[in-house]
Amino acid sequence: MKNKKNLLVLVGVIYFCLTGCAKDPGSVAFTVSDLTNVNFHTDFQNEFLNSEDPDYYISKHKNDLVNYSLSGPKNNVVEYSIKADNGESPSSVKVTLSEKEDLSDAMTFVGDSAKANIYNLKLNTKYYYQVSATYKSTFKSEIKSFTVSESAPRNIFVEGVENVRDLGGWDIGEGKTYKQGLIYRTAQFNTGGKENTYESAPTNLGKKILLDDLKIKTEIDLRRTMASNGVDEVNGITSSPLGSKVKYVACPMLYGGKNVFTQEENKESLKLFFNTLADVNNYPIAFHCMRGTDRTGALAYVLGAMAGMNEEDLMLDYLFSNYANIGSIVRNATISSQYVYDIENTDGNSYAEKTMNYLINTVGVEKSTLETIKNILVA
Repeated sequence: MKNKKNLLVLVGVIYFCLTGCAKDPGSVAFTVSDLTNVNFHTDFQNEFLNSEDPDYYISKHKNDLVNYSLSGPKNNVVEYSIKADNGESPSSVKVTLSEKEDLSDAMTFVGDSAKANIYNLKLNTKYYYQVSATYKSTFKSEIKSFTVSESAPRNIFVEGVENVRDLGGWDIGEGKTYKQGLIYRTAQFNTGGKENTYESAPTNLGKKILLDDLKIKTEIDLRRTMASNGVDEVNGITSSPLGSKVKYVACPMLYGGKNVFTQEENKESLKLFFNTLADVNNYPIAFHCMRGTDRTGALAYVLGAMAGMNEEDLMLDYLFSNYANIGSIVRNATISSQYVYDIENTDGNSYAEKTMNYLINTVGVEKSTLETIKNILVA
């Protein structure tokens, strides 16, 4: 009994010291860096985006791109120093960022004693940020602000998944905006069956980013299934690997180097894809095939064209997938003789109108469906 009583006393002392003995450090002084020139592109990505001939640049740097994972954004860092009166270090440090000055609806990034990486911010957007340090209580720095560069594409960091980009953020002129934060192109969210050995699946942090930061509500899967084509690219899944809160829409499509839009077997899946996008309640949406390049690239291309992107930027976004580990490279010629050629030779007063007419005539999508999608994606 005596030993038991002594043990209880010891536990009580430890608990008291962990709670009641902990003291705040008095005052805490923060020095937080000013952020300038915040953008998402690495030097290697910028060389491509700013090159006079992006297609030639890809060919020239083939050996630097094939089998490497280089599609992620550049690290942007908030630096700070935290000094407490009693010299103690905080138990945790966080950086909070928001588009709102009151820091509501914020993103939070865990930092160390000197810095925190920040990522997945919107292009051409002003952000407010604050550093908080926790001792017994939490102390906060002043609120500062910065503006992100407007240079597209908005490439996204999702741990475990590459080739992730927001379709929005591109300049479409005429005072209109291709909205950000609504629709994303990605590689697959789970490694597939025996016909799909490409390894790609979000880690726990990756899932948190997709669910909490990007707020994905719908996953559209373009990979083939046993039921659709007798080929298992999905590893038998019938629901989203992101969890039950994410709506899973299977739109299995053939590709194999051929035009996605003219293959008869794809028509029903294509109609389902566009009908899913026409429901505003499904957003934000992530869609993907395996590597997020061919089938995904085709659909990203026509959506961008419908939104009003010019042909040069559409091809830039298409070629940007070379920075992901896709096992080969894609070039202009890969699609210039397929749907790009078809769109250019379709009637219409603009490239956007040509694209919509192409989808109406070739796939059989209703014009009203495409107009609804455009109204959702363009402001």
